[in-house]
Amino acid sequence: MPNKKTFVVVIIIIAVVLLVGGGAVWYKNAQEYVKRGLAKSDFPYTKYSQDELNSLYPQYVENNTPTTQTPEETHKKFVEALKKQDFEEAVGCCVVESERKDLKESLLQIKNDNLLSKMISDLDVNLKQLSIDSSKAVYSYNTFKDGKQYGHKVYFLKDSKGVWLVESL
Repeated sequence: MPNKKTFVVVIIIIAVVLLVGGGAVWYKNAQEYVKRGLAKSDFPYTKYSQDELNSLYPQYVENNTPTTQTPEETHKKFVEALKKQDFEEAVGCCVVESERKDLKESLLQIKNDNLLSKMISDLDVNLKQLSIDSSKAVYSYNTFKDGKQYGHKVYFLKDSKGVWLVESL
């Protein structure tokens, strides 16, 4: 009889060791995925789906398409459309698709707040190029308020047709 009890105790001890050890290995692996940004940081540390990863870490492929519309040209078209208060044209010609709806709503709010003329005067300047590569560009411009100068950046992305579009103002 003691042999049977001993056998059961040994089996239980082995099961507990495997369970605790396996849990520790799982936890360590899960934390490694969290550290790399591939899993959520709260229990049960589920891995992100491919769509979630694409959203969190967008990939910008090398864009060797020849430029057909420069960032400066896009900026000029955008400002001209704002002067006409044609927000549909402003976002349609000049803004990346993912930002069009939000920017159009923002522009309507700016108009309703009677700030559109101020925005146009702030944007109707020559942009200064800060950086540019095959698919991303950053430009800057300055505004003045209450005698103080403020710097702003405009981010552009080049689409597959070679048109530089505003990513954010």
